[in-house]
Amino acid sequence: MASDCSNRTKKDLTNKTNSYDVTLIDNFTSQELKDAIGKDRKVIGITDLGIARRLIEIMEN
Repeated sequence: MASDCSNRTKKDLTNKTNSYDVTLIDNFTSQELKDAIGKDRKVIGITDLGIARRLIEIMEN
């Protein structure tokens, strides 16, 4: 989730990820997400378990 998205989006996603026990990372701005994936997005989901684990590992260090 982009760190600069609306408060409502932050609240909705935080509640949803907590209820499903999903890790939420909000360290990136929407511009950084756009640069990374080539599309203007505020939220992205990573479904590849290996990539998700590696991203969490990188973010923890």
